[in-house]
Amino acid sequence: MKRHKAAKHEINVVWFSCDQDNCDYKAKQACVLKQQKQHIHNIGLVWHQCDSCDFKAKQAGNLKRHKKHIHNINVVWNLCDSCNHKAKQQSQLKRHKQGIHNIDVVWHQCEECIYKSKQAGNLKLHKKTKTLKPTANPGKMCLIPSPSKSSANYQTLNHDSERGGSRINEEKNLERTKLKRHQFDDELRVLVDAHLSG
Repeated sequence: MKRHKAAKHEINVVWFSCDQDNCDYKAKQACVLKQQKQHIHNIGLVWHQCDSCDFKAKQAGNLKRHKKHIHNINVVWNLCDSCNHKAKQQSQLKRHKQGIHNIDVVWHQCEECIYKSKQAGNLKLHKKTKTLKPTANPGKMCLIPSPSKSSANYQTLNHDSERGGSRINEEKNLERTKLKRHQFDDELRVLVDAHLSG
């Protein structure tokens, strides 16, 4: 309880200050200060050396992770029951099963268009770059990507300006190759997703 009060409520805290030059670090626990001195000032530091390569780590856990991921030491393999694929982490195996075998797939659907993805991150990226934007012309949507807020603002200004407003003018402003690549990417993504889903 005493440690909880000191850590969470700062009641009767005894601070442990770093005694190194030009260091104002202070901690509520002596062990935390000891770790800080080891990792920042290299005081009392014992390096953990990999016996298979030149890698060394300040913490034993980092060396263990290195051996597991680089040298396959003490790896418990997660095996796919549908093929001979194996993964070091359960999350990697789950991604493999979803991507290759369509097992336990949760589709993430875009509310603006027909795009859907197996991974939420891909949908988030799609929404950020490829979502349909309303144009100055009623009933029309802009299919030109806005990868950043500034370009989205520029696009909106271009749609709303008296000179702009038409999709043809905006296409002229973009490099021809970028527009073709964008259109091809969209068509390819829809075809691949349609093939995978059914």
